[in-house]
Amino acid sequence: MEYNEYGEFIRKFYYKEDKSPAKVNGGSCGYTREYDGKGNLIKISYFGENGEPSECESGYCVRTIKYDQRGNLVSEAYYDAEGAPVVTGFGYASGKYEFDVRGRKIRDRYFGTDNNPILCLNGYAGVDFEYDDRGRAVESSVYGIDGEPVLSGDSGVFLSRASYDERGNNNGGSYFGTDGKPVLNHLGYASFSAVYDERCRIVSEDYYGTDGELVFCEKGFASYRAEYDESGKLVGRHYLDETGKEIDTEFGMRNCIMAYPVTERENRYRSLDEIFIIVRLGEWDYTGYSGGDDETMYADFQTAMNKSAEEPVSYEYLRYDKEEDRFLLFTDIFRKGTMGLRISDRAISDSQYQKICEAAKP
Repeated sequence: MEYNEYGEFIRKFYYKEDKSPAKVNGGSCGYTREYDGKGNLIKISYFGENGEPSECESGYCVRTIKYDQRGNLVSEAYYDAEGAPVVTGFGYASGKYEFDVRGRKIRDRYFGTDNNPILCLNGYAGVDFEYDDRGRAVESSVYGIDGEPVLSGDSGVFLSRASYDERGNNNGGSYFGTDGKPVLNHLGYASFSAVYDERCRIVSEDYYGTDGELVFCEKGFASYRAEYDESGKLVGRHYLDETGKEIDTEFGMRNCIMAYPVTERENRYRSLDEIFIIVRLGEWDYTGYSGGDDETMYADFQTAMNKSAEEPVSYEYLRYDKEEDRFLLFTDIFRKGTMGLRISDRAISDSQYQKICEAAKP
């Protein structure tokens, strides 16, 4: 990696053990970064083995960025090896963004190579945002090429609304279709409510369908309850179905197909915040570790993601909690071209973890 005189990161290239260029990021071997006089990143260029322009994993060679006087990113554009506009893996060739006087983003719009509106990967050409008087996002809506309401391809809704309690905790949300009526989002609920205590700890969550009744959603439950002792330590998690019956989540590991005992190498990660032990990614299995700048792990994970289908895929892993000295099972949902959405976390003890490891042995 190289830096300029101002300490700005300007160049990074990848090499094999024999010092020859290594292809990553789709097909490129490295990239350069350029900045304006204010330190804002304004250009990223990707290159191949011989220094020629090369596509990155998102399908472009060059990305340019512009800012307003307040430093808000107001436009970006993507180009191919010949310098011509190109539609990227995000589904658009350029984007323009608007901000209010307080610096809050209020509008996103996406365009094709002809500079006309285009539907992005998630099926909309623009997004509008609204905020309350405290600057919190309370509403977002998506629109098509002609400005008409559409359903988002990732969430399945047109309009999303959020509410907050007096301490600023997000205590509710609701989702609507293009006809203004409640609609189920991609996780299978039309609204939710949450309650936090005076220490801003979550104590309950409930999920509802379009009829306002509790619904067993894709999170794997309809309601959640948390218990804390006098010291504030979390001592109980309870998951309920739509009838109020508690669900047995001793392992909470649906679709998990592989597990590994904690080896000497893996045990070192108990000193870090997270440890990846078990993963389920659609039809692809992957194991790796977090807690450091492990580019190989990231590249392997991206490869698995790129091979996944367009449909959502689940991603499960155990995280070691140092404070509680036990493992938590997390389940994330991914869609190709998006970041992950955390959908649940379930406590699992060391003894339960060891049972899983024993059961997974050949």
